[in-house]
Formats: sequence, C-alpha cells, structure tokens
Amino acid sequence: MKNITLTAAVILTFLCQAVAQYGNIRLDSEKNYFNDGQPLVAEKALMFNGIVPDNIEMVEVTVLPHKDKDNRSALYQTRWNAPQDKEVTEFSVPMNFKLRSSEKYDFRFDYFRELNEVEKANLRSDIQANVNAYLDVNLKGDDNLKLENKPKRIIEGMNEILDNALFYLRSQGATARRDFSDITALKLERLDDSDLIKDLAKRDTTMSKVQARQFVINDTKEQINREIEQIVSGDWLILESTRLVDDYETESKANFLSVSFGYGGAYLSGKFKEDFDYGSSPFIGLSVPLGNSTFAPKVLSNASLTLGAFTQNFENNEGREISGVLFNRPWFAGLDYKLFQFVRFTGGATFLQGVSGDGSRNEVSVRPFIGVGARINLNFSLEK
Repeated sequence: MKNITLTAAVILTFLCQAVAQYGNIRLDSEKNYFNDGQPLVAEKALMFNGIVPDNIEMVEVTVLPHKDKDNRSALYQTRWNAPQDKEVTEFSVPMNFKLRSSEKYDFRFDYFRELNEVEKANLRSDIQANVNAYLDVNLKGDDNLKLENKPKRIIEGMNEILDNALFYLRSQGATARRDFSDITALKLERLDDSDLIKDLAKRDTTMSKVQARQFVINDTKEQINREIEQIVSGDWLILESTRLVDDYETESKANFLSVSFGYGGAYLSGKFKEDFDYGSSPFIGLSVPLGNSTFAPKVLSNASLTLGAFTQNFENNEGREISGVLFNRPWFAGLDYKLFQFVRFTGGATFLQGVSGDGSRNEVSVRPFIGVGARINLNFSLEK
C-alpha cells in the first residue's frame, strides 16, 4: 500500500511539473485579448487556449514581430487539429517558442473548416484551366514543338500557380503535395525535344505533324490534369475566419546584477621557473551576464563581465607592497565563466601600483590574474 501511494505521489509530482513548464494563455475572442488583458508570460513556453467555433477542424496560431520591425516574417507557427470522432468546444495548443520580455508581438489565429465537394470541383477546374493556359502560352510553332522557356522554368511557374491556388488551404494529412511530380517534369522535357514530332509521325504514317504535335500536347495535359485531380482530392481545409491580436506586450523581467567573490592571484614579475613572483588575495566584484540564459548560446549565457577589487594588497618577493589605483587596493576587470553549478572561473587584468618605503607611488602597471569563486544574483528592474 505504501509503495502504491509513493508511486502515485511521484507521478502526480511529475505531471504537475510538466504542466508548470507552460504558461497558460487564454484568448478572449470577444474582447480580443489574452488573460483578461494581462501581459503575456515571457521567456517560457506557452499553451494557447480558446473557443473553437462550429465546424472548425484546425486552428493555426502565428506569431509575428511588432509592426515597427523591418522584417515581418513569421517568428513561429503551430497548429491544433480537432480530434477524430469527438466534438470539442475548445482548442489547446503548445507553443515551444519563448517570447522576449518587454516586447510587443502580433498574433494571428486562423480558423479552417472542411472543403466541400462543390468547392473541390471548382478548385480543381480553376487550377486545371490556369495551368493549361500557362502551358499553352509557353508552346510555339505550328508543326514542331518549341517551348518559350526552359522546362525547369515552366514547371516552376506551374508550381507557383498551384501554390497560389492552395494558399488559403491546409491539409490534414502530413504528406499532402503542393507541387507537380517528376513524371510531369519529364513530360515537359519531351515537349522540348525537336525530333519528337518527326519520329512520332514516321512511326504512325496516318498521323500528320499537326496531329502528332496535338497528341503530345494532349498527353502532357492529361498527365497534368490527373495530378491536379490527385492533389485536390486530398483532405483539404479552407480558411473560414481570421482573428488578429495586435501590439500585445509581454511582461517585464528583472535584470541580473551579480556580486562575485572568491580567491585569486595576479602575476607580478619573473619567469615561471625562476624568480616567479605573484600576489594573491580574496576578491569581490560585480558581474553582468553577456547573454540571456533563455535565448543566448550557452557559451555567452555562462559568461559574465566582471569588475572588482582584491580585498588585500599584494606583497612581492622583496617585501614591497603592491597596491592599486583606486581605494588603495588592486582592482581588476575581466570575464568569469561557470564551470559547475556554483563554481566560476575568473580571469582578466588587474591594475597595480607599487608603494615605496616613503609612501610614494610608482607608475600603474597591468598584470594578468586568475581566480576561482562564486556569485550571488541580485534582481533589479528599471521603471519605464
């Protein structure tokens, strides 16, 4: 009994953690905002929820940059598909794209319904008419076949016509095609064969060159029409309505300023194997991360710029005190990098100034230093 209870507790904990990985966002279709007008969760995967209108089989969610941005390409797109043989009134779709804090985004919700048979027939007829007309424009010559453009360019134009016709449609199947096959491409290459008509007329003496030409054209068009029939007969959905949520802001996130502390040593003079002289002391400083841990590469998010001072002056081999320019302590600037969860390696340059017996100070010198330490993160935010 205890084992069963323990197992149930572990599973429940795991499920709670899995849910907590997503920030729940609910679309209010009437007021056209999210979560009662609250800013969106930043730097966290989101789960969009909303009402599914009648007859809707798919909801497509697109995230766009704010209109002030030069590049308006979609940042992320995800879809929800209605379950088979089950009536639902709400959709819920995860978005594994993390929004930046204190930014504005535009959101587009596209709702798709099933394409009925009449609409499919009209779509098929329109595509076939446009593609065949495009092919006719690219054919020239009364007796022999010649193409106005290269076969590759013609198939690209045909694919563009097909893609434009299907622009507002989405397929429920993962393998839906939006272009013509290699078989059609080979048929077009045959049309560019100058000897094709001549050879066909020789093999069939009852066929004139004009008839042979028309035979090859018809054969190619039949292949094209069959492919269009196959493509359109798929499980297509058509755009029914669109809802836009513009200029929606994300929450503000606190910035990090870290207090770093540890122990380090600075090179003073001499060679490594002889007369090597160094100074060491505890240090304390402030660190600013080079990158946001959510978006930046790991190398940058683990590194920080650091500025601080050693808590004690150094003493060289001659017993001479080595101090610094500010606060009568050696100070440093450099980088620190996370080695383990709490341990950080620090390295950079320390700025030193020797102190003579009479208290006078020498010229400032710059020496390398290294150290090992830890840090404490401090949250702060600037009021807008």
